[in-house]
Amino acid sequence: MKKTLLLVIAALVIPSVALAAKPAHSQKPPKPTAQVTYELKGTLSNYTAYDNVTPANGTVTITVTKAGPRARSLEGQTLTFVVDANTSVTLESGLTTITNGDSGMIKVMAAKHIAPADLAKTLQQSPAKSVNDEGVKPVAMRTYTLSGTLSKYTAYDKVTPANGTVTIVVKHAGPHAKSLKGATLVFTIDANTKIKLDDNQTTVTDGDKGFIKVRAPKDIAPANLAATLQASPAMSVHDQGVPTP
Repeated sequence: MKKTLLLVIAALVIPSVALAAKPAHSQKPPKPTAQVTYELKGTLSNYTAYDNVTPANGTVTITVTKAGPRARSLEGQTLTFVVDANTSVTLESGLTTITNGDSGMIKVMAAKHIAPADLAKTLQQSPAKSVNDEGVKPVAMRTYTLSGTLSKYTAYDKVTPANGTVTIVVKHAGPHAKSLKGATLVFTIDANTKIKLDDNQTTVTDGDKGFIKVRAPKDIAPANLAATLQASPAMSVHDQGVPTP
């Protein structure tokens, strides 16, 4: 009886010992966060290079005009990135440094999935992977045509020399300046302004109908349109005479 009891106890104890001796499974290390490259295009400024003597990091600022699909919400924002020893800086031919106002692109590595509300802050916590300065790009221009009532004309004085001016109350405007309908604008008359007079007139007279053409940047925010156009001299002024009743 004792022998049988001892065998039963042994049978119960041996599995427990075996289980206790079995090594515990080690936990798998967490997977690294997936990283992607974000591309930001825009206007560069406030650049300071990485100083490999001190050593000390530099910085670069970009006002974003265009961004990749994961960063579209950053368009219009101004961001600042660290320039460290691993940042690749590329300058367009002829440039010696990044100058305020240059066009360029910044690439930065960051987590693949970032909440839109955290995107700007998170990207700026990583140093720039690369900075590409493309220099100053020419601004795309277009001709704006404004028609309406002319007044307060003074001609360009080539003797002094001195610029003149002309005022127009806009009645009609081209498709890119329709918001100016009803506005009163004043334009400079300079040495390059072409003046055309109809009906045997000798000068532009108050109340005459006519139109003014002016060259200005192609893309202007509506809120800045009037001020931007008036900052450029009139390309041409065409006086069509007294309006018919």
